[in-house]
Amino acid sequence: MSYSGIKLFAPASLSFYSYGLKNLSICLDNPGNEIKAHIDDTYKTVTLDSYSKEKKDRFGSKEIIKEFAISFLSEFNANTGIKLEISNRIPFDSGLGFLEANITGTLIALNNLLKMHLDKTTIFNFILKNASEKNIRILPSNIAANLYGGIILYNEKAFNPIQKIYNPHGISFTLIPTKSHSNQNPFSQIPSELFPDQAVSIATLIKGLMIDDAELMATGINNNLFEKHLISNMDFMLDIREISFNNKVYALGLAHLGEIIFIVNPNTLIKEQNDAEITEYFKIKNIKLSLYNSNINLNGIYKY
Repeated sequence: MSYSGIKLFAPASLSFYSYGLKNLSICLDNPGNEIKAHIDDTYKTVTLDSYSKEKKDRFGSKEIIKEFAISFLSEFNANTGIKLEISNRIPFDSGLGFLEANITGTLIALNNLLKMHLDKTTIFNFILKNASEKNIRILPSNIAANLYGGIILYNEKAFNPIQKIYNPHGISFTLIPTKSHSNQNPFSQIPSELFPDQAVSIATLIKGLMIDDAELMATGINNNLFEKHLISNMDFMLDIREISFNNKVYALGLAHLGEIIFIVNPNTLIKEQNDAEITEYFKIKNIKLSLYNSNINLNGIYKY
């Protein structure tokens, strides 16, 4: 039996701070959350009955999503009951834009379901305004990445704050969630004064990614001043870095404030070789971590 409502894929995004009020996000094609919405006039409000992995939701994201949906319907005079179902495949608290994917995906689903015909700029501005009013921390570049896809540069002071920039041909990502190795966020051990240096490194990495300059990307990682503070929690980081750079990957780093290692691969051959060597290394060291594949998603949220 076919689903009578709207069903969307809301993708993960890698986010990085740069200088000042700029930040960058890369929209990924995997993982992503599935969002379903259909009209249900049993109650004249929004219900979210199905929300997978709810027990892991330490930040109350389920209620946040419902509040955004209710405010959205009220703002644009769409007075009807809606039933939502969300299957969460982006890990909680991972630095992969979990909350932004669900908020943006839910509002896009409502916009499509109710034929509201709101453009992406209107939805983007609504999300930022409501997040500010509700004191909810989101990254605007992640919202934009979900809406537009690709690599997003966001600068709220610019005349056009959202820029979708060049997508390097052949780039793919390997993602390694580290939560099962250590229950402690590795960033918690890093002195706060070192974060500006990490921001510079990440900005250099992304600039190298944009202009397809492998040496510049490597510089962005090799100058990472807080590397030594991660080793106590993730002692395998140096080994993974050595394996990866020996295989000529573009870059290796951590999703911003999250617990996922990402590796930027220039092509499929290098990716397959590097993934195989890391998998074998984990097996020898008895490290219970898994690798996931992803590419740059040029489309953002899509209906299926």
